[in-house]
Amino acid sequence: MEPQQRQWMKQEIARWRSNRLLPEVYCDFLDRLYELPEKTSDTASSTTSPASWVERIVSMSAKRWFTVFFISALICIVGFYFTVFAPSMQISVVLCIALLSIFIAARGRKRKPARAKGYAIIGCAAGSAGGILILYLQGWSEWWSVSICCMTAALLWLFSGWLIRSGWMQGMGWLGLALTYAQILRTAMTDITLLESQWLWLPECVLIVWLAWAVHRFSQSAAAGMLLGAIILWFMPELIWVNGLVSTQTVPDNELLFVLLVKLFIFFYFAYYFRKQWVKWLREHQTVKTTAMDRGLGA
Repeated sequence: MEPQQRQWMKQEIARWRSNRLLPEVYCDFLDRLYELPEKTSDTASSTTSPASWVERIVSMSAKRWFTVFFISALICIVGFYFTVFAPSMQISVVLCIALLSIFIAARGRKRKPARAKGYAIIGCAAGSAGGILILYLQGWSEWWSVSICCMTAALLWLFSGWLIRSGWMQGMGWLGLALTYAQILRTAMTDITLLESQWLWLPECVLIVWLAWAVHRFSQSAAAGMLLGAIILWFMPELIWVNGLVSTQTVPDNELLFVLLVKLFIFFYFAYYFRKQWVKWLREHQTVKTTAMDRGLGA
């Protein structure tokens, strides 16, 4: 058996042991059966040792050194003159950085998934932070400009999380879409009550849970991201209400506490009742992610 397969089996046995899915005797037997040879640990440590990085830097060609210098100089020039650029130029620069990082992540997601995830996070974070900076520099505080910025950043997180099979990145995308929806509701409905706002969020929450159930057989990462999005939508009315109370410096009433406690009880009840299903989704997602990382290390 290959070292990557042995490593995967060792991780599965550790999960079985921690969750008590098998007796301790069987776990010990399987642990000895799939014992990793010592040379694999040496190989893994040698690939991540600081000496290997030093050797790579020393053996870099003059072409690569010039490429690194050119990229660093370009970043310095763009950062120095960014506030002087026109709004269209600023938006183009932010989108180019974000899309280039996501493109690099998409190309290396199979060979080096850990590095691809880092590039994707850098691209999404740069796009989100750059959008907020552009809004601040240009003084665009209208609801539609803030909504467009939030929706664009949310789509970046969703698309990147789908590309590299990351559930929590897709959850960040769902959070951005929820903030966009909240901004539109706050502009369109100013005199809505807390109980009335529940009907504007709960149907979407139920729909996303159903979609997560529908796609979990085909994409575990998408299902995990949708579950995170459903949790965000479930508690979003209370978060918006608390934000409004803090901004107006108003004392919260008992209605908010009562609704929050009822929704917490419903959430924990369904989380306990369906714990086998959603834990299985998360385990499958983690298993697929671990297998992909092992293949990337083996390559």
